[in-house]
Amino acid sequence: MEENLHHYNERLAFMHQITLNLLRQDNINDLVQTITDEVTQLLNADSGYLALVEGETLVDRAISPKHAPYQMGTGSLWEDQSVMRQVIDSRETLVVSDLSSPPNASPQTIALHAKAAMLLPLFTMDTCQGVLGVGRTNTNKPFSEEDIFLGDLFARVAGLTIENTRLREAFRQEAIRDPLTGLFNRRFMQEELTVELRRAERNTLPLTVAMLDLDHFKRINDTFGHDAGDQALCQFGSLLQSRFRGSDIACRYGGEEFTLILPEASLTDVLERIDELRGAVKQLEILHQGTYLSQLTVSIGIAMYPKHGSHGEALLKAADDALYQAKLAGRDRVVTA
Repeated sequence: MEENLHHYNERLAFMHQITLNLLRQDNINDLVQTITDEVTQLLNADSGYLALVEGETLVDRAISPKHAPYQMGTGSLWEDQSVMRQVIDSRETLVVSDLSSPPNASPQTIALHAKAAMLLPLFTMDTCQGVLGVGRTNTNKPFSEEDIFLGDLFARVAGLTIENTRLREAFRQEAIRDPLTGLFNRRFMQEELTVELRRAERNTLPLTVAMLDLDHFKRINDTFGHDAGDQALCQFGSLLQSRFRGSDIACRYGGEEFTLILPEASLTDVLERIDELRGAVKQLEILHQGTYLSQLTVSIGIAMYPKHGSHGEALLKAADDALYQAKLAGRDRVVTA
């Protein structure tokens, strides 16, 4: 009895340490992987799994160990009749003796060779936001009452840390995003430009800054109203997001003026991509209250590090000067500093 109590206290102490580790995570992807790795260890399992409800889908987010033979995917909550859906609907822990035996078990689940399995609902207050699962391949090692109690306790802690991380990320996005277009805001752009310049200098890499301004934008506001202008800005912002790489930074600088930071791209590549963007802007069809707005065009100025400036302020000014020259030359064009 004393030995069992000592072992139980050790597991509680381990879970306390895990909880502290989870609270230090500030990235949702790192967090869900850590949760999955830690619950696998806590419950002496051979594999772990975590899926989250996102809208009307159940999305696989983590598997442990990472090299486990499981192909992560996404499924509809309403069409999914698996044990995962059963846990979400019942909001209760499910313990099964052979996870691969149900007739609706997926090929991915069967590939894990899990026998004894425990599937735990992940709660945010009273809402089930996903499923945390663990499995053992040894048929002679079912999960004990103690395992189930610790699993339930851990799943509740995990659910709250996921929700807290999501909230922190939402607040962070609000702080760095322009609320109208969803692009990064000017403050974030200036911070990232400093970071990218340091990286470019350290690794001797090219870096381009482009300033963009929608031509005759005031006419849209004056003719169709500010709602139409906002719609045009939103569609232009969506176009920027769809046309550039994840490593590029698109920002609303202010009003109808935008900024692009393009790391590690040659001038030839930048000019080609920027001119394609200029052409795509002219193809935008903006319908507002049954009326198509007049064709949008954009003027663009480009500056490159280190040729046109060695620090952020100098690069932005060089790009802005080039933009001014594009305006003077008739608009709807790209000019390099």
